[in-house]
Amino acid sequence: MRPTSALLPLGFVLIMGQLSSGSAYAIYDVIRCERLTLSTQGFAYKSHAESWFPRRLHISSGAFKHVSDDLQLLRFTKTVRSTKGNIYSQYHNLFPDGRLSVSLSGRNGYKGTGASYYKCNKTALEIRQDRVGHLK
Repeated sequence: MRPTSALLPLGFVLIMGQLSSGSAYAIYDVIRCERLTLSTQGFAYKSHAESWFPRRLHISSGAFKHVSDDLQLLRFTKTVRSTKGNIYSQYHNLFPDGRLSVSLSGRNGYKGTGASYYKCNKTALEIRQDRVGHLK
């Protein structure tokens, strides 16, 4: 069985990051976040909110993009599918103090969810600094 093409670039990036940096770190770090607050707004049950906003998140720092109107905020948007097949956008906003807000878009005619907050091991400012350092 052949590996899927989606896995090949990731493996290549990880290997090249290790070779080029001379260390065990890849080009992008994995940001680890732990949930501080859980918003149940928009969910019938707390367990449903917990399934969309898990206790711990691990996100590649490369997934975050700069927000044009705010140089200190980084954003990552992910398309997710529910078990019923509905498609949603999940918004991740990383702040300069290391807080991460995560919310879910509403479906047609429905409100979105409230934001759940996480504390991460890296801040938006540290990620920006890491990116500048990689360019030198």
